[in-house]
Amino acid sequence: MKPQIPICLIACLLNCAGTAVFGEEVSLTWATTFGHRPNPLFESGTPAILSDTNGSTRIIGTCHQSLGTFVFGTNSFNATVDNGQQSGDIYVGHLDAHGKPISAKLLPRTGFMTFDPPVAAIGHRGNLAFGTHVYTSGSLNLSVAGLPLSDGTRTLLAKLDSADEVVWAKLIEGGFSGFNVSALTIGPDEEVIVAGSFRGEKNIDGVVIDANPDPAMFVAKFSSAGDLLWVRTASGAEPPGAYRSDTADGVAIDSAGNVLIAGTVVNGASFEGQTVSTVGDYDVFVARYTPDGTLDWVFTSDADRFQGLRVTRDNRPILLDVSLTSSGAAQLRLTILDNSGHPTLTLPAVLTEEGSVPWIPFVGMEVDEANNLLLVASVFGSATLRFSNEILSLGADEQRLLFAGSLRLDGTWNWLRPVTHSVQCCDTERYFLPGSYSWPEMRGFTVWQGALRFAGIYLWPEPLPMADGSLPASARSDSQFFVAELVTKTPPPMLTVSFSNTLLRLAWPSAFTNFVLQSATTLANGGDWQDSNLIPVVANGQKTATTTAPNSPQAFFRLRSN
Repeated sequence: MKPQIPICLIACLLNCAGTAVFGEEVSLTWATTFGHRPNPLFESGTPAILSDTNGSTRIIGTCHQSLGTFVFGTNSFNATVDNGQQSGDIYVGHLDAHGKPISAKLLPRTGFMTFDPPVAAIGHRGNLAFGTHVYTSGSLNLSVAGLPLSDGTRTLLAKLDSADEVVWAKLIEGGFSGFNVSALTIGPDEEVIVAGSFRGEKNIDGVVIDANPDPAMFVAKFSSAGDLLWVRTASGAEPPGAYRSDTADGVAIDSAGNVLIAGTVVNGASFEGQTVSTVGDYDVFVARYTPDGTLDWVFTSDADRFQGLRVTRDNRPILLDVSLTSSGAAQLRLTILDNSGHPTLTLPAVLTEEGSVPWIPFVGMEVDEANNLLLVASVFGSATLRFSNEILSLGADEQRLLFAGSLRLDGTWNWLRPVTHSVQCCDTERYFLPGSYSWPEMRGFTVWQGALRFAGIYLWPEPLPMADGSLPASARSDSQFFVAELVTKTPPPMLTVSFSNTLLRLAWPSAFTNFVLQSATTLANGGDWQDSNLIPVVANGQKTATTTAPNSPQAFFRLRSN
């Protein structure tokens, strides 16, 4: 006969399973706005946002002479004017761990301008690498050397130390569609890996690559000192001159040093002699190269557009892509691959109502310290969004919603919430410009110890609600950048109890690594709680501790955060 034991489970109160929409409380810890003054109707070039190694935030972007003085906290500066030409300069800004702007500087230069926000990454030593386009004539004075810049466009690659001093810099002929760096990352040995597309012949540190046909894709690996280690290309099989849009828009490196690129191919492509075919006109791909640049494998998806690439803590690639269903609905899909490039989980993360195609201008994803996938996105349209078994509604027509969520790698949600309320974008009586930046628009995303940090742009005539706080109002005719940090108050996991003959089993989700099992024989005076000496077994996403049923008349168990 089973013993009749009252068992007390001390667990979450709001959302024990941790998966229901709105089940988590999201708090705005800080928000900072900055930009050109007087603010223009349209800001240009939202900066890249990066979490630094000490918990601060670094941003890198462009400021423009034609838009006025750029103001970042107590720092202000104007882009230079070359020969009467309106120009743009690259700036780097620092915010402390509480979001307060503490410093900003322009990168020194003469005779060039840029309007494109850089792609950038920070290494574990605090070094920052970036790539962007520059054009016009003159030279680039980046402390280490004056880089010649003849008339035309070039791609600038550079690495800065933690004090924003230049470690190395180089120019590659092309820029824009000629040589376009779409993605960049820094490896564990401070190597810099870049990926993108190019046309014609290009010379990278003496190595000539040829797009035949063009455009073709490339991935290049540079040492910590900026020396080219290797470069690889991939291209379609159509004859030269045919229209193509093969692009490599994502790059990542795993802890073993393998390099992964992802993007979109049209009507098939060839990777180092390995030909891949496409299901439709467009397919999304992931290709992995060994640390020395040898092609390992290529995976293709029948999606229409690449959206993101990340690697889990145990080196599994995660692909995020977008496709249209046969009914015209937009689908945002996650695919987790194994070490051999085979899919182990495919999750339709967002599926709109039939016949409705919302605009998804930004989706960001990162892998946090607990190996959960954090998603942040902005969606514009009128639809019901379905996340696995969870639902968010946008409500009335022409509305914008920012949302965020934490997804376990088994496809279940830790939490999922809107970041802002649904806001109407096109009310000409209330907002100055119909269809402009009346709504908040996310353009960048990073993670620091579970906190979500993102950058964006908005035009809003009154304080804009965000989580449990708000962004300050801007003038009716002004747009401005913002950087904000959100944190979630994650409830404790659910502790479940079951009996099998005389055995008592206690189980909880293994993703909650910062909780320990405790037991008590009484709750009087706060209880005699002690850490349990049971050693849980991890299997199928659960930690399970098994013991014989206690002989005492009552027993209490709980999970306590470390």
